Amino acid sequence: MMTRSFLGHSKRLILCLLILGFTGIALFSQTPVIINKYARVLSRSDYQVVVDDVSQFNTADTVLIIQMQGVAINAADALGYGTTIEQKVGVPGRYEFLIIQSVVPATKTITFFTKINKYDPAGSVQIIKVPFHNSLTNSDVLTCKPWDRVTKTGGVLAMIVGKTLTLNKNIDVSGKGFTGGTDTIGLGNCSDPSGILQKYSFPRT
Repeated sequence: MMTRSFLGHSKRLILCLLILGFTGIALFSQTPVIINKYARVLSRSDYQVVVDDVSQFNTADTVLIIQMQGVAINAADALGYGTTIEQKVGVPGRYEFLIIQSVVPATKTITFFTKINKYDPAGSVQIIKVPFHNSLTNSDVLTCKPWDRVTKTGGVLAMIVGKTLTLNKNIDVSGKGFTGGTDTIGLGNCSDPSGILQKYSFPRT
């Protein structure tokens, strides 16, 4: 019944991803509130995932599984940088909402009620605990954990609001996604003796 009820409301909750819930509550804080919990998916099977940290997840939790990366571009510092895809792992950007059936801390295994999509952990797959409530009134800025290129988690704010979302403050995830390349300040010399103008790319942060 839990799964059927959740899926029955899914069309009304399509707003859910990336500004995705809470239940007739108001949030008050002096600092931005991170509303999600995150873990990296290490492996998957039809109904299960093994994660790096299972401590934040419990039976009946609603979660989001999303593949964050998985595309490699032509990154040579030459003409044509970024114009072709050289490698693709899994389905980058694939996601779905699921309900947890059980959690086994000893093996860090999470089992779901329904069969899950195919994900390739090599493409940085994460599982995110998603708050779910009927209505939400926020009196503080809502944000997410910044993307962590080491743990391969963060960069996503997800909540489900069944009825009314009242924003008294912003939802702000500015600068919380992929870090991109390191900017380089030139010398202000049009002859460009440093060679900056000859670059097609710069190292990631």
